[in-house]
Amino acid sequence: MGALSTADRLRIATLLKDRPLNVRDLCFITGLPQNLVSYDLRVMKEGGIVHSEKKGRETVYSVTDRDTLGTMIHAARSLLDREDVT
Repeated sequence: MGALSTADRLRIATLLKDRPLNVRDLCFITGLPQNLVSYDLRVMKEGGIVHSEKKGRETVYSVTDRDTLGTMIHAARSLLDREDVT
């Protein structure tokens, strides 16, 4: 669950669940700096949440398993919400 332990990673995972995106697109959509998006993607990739694919000069990220990710996002959001309350 560590790969989805921040609100930013949950947001990125939710976006990637809909369609593959590159770092530039994720930065534009989320408003997050490139270094943070790249770091979050690396953590999620190491956790098996996303995978990358080279397409020309850019690297495109997508989720490894959409159905499982939906369940994981729901569980992670519940845990983050619980932490905000306490």
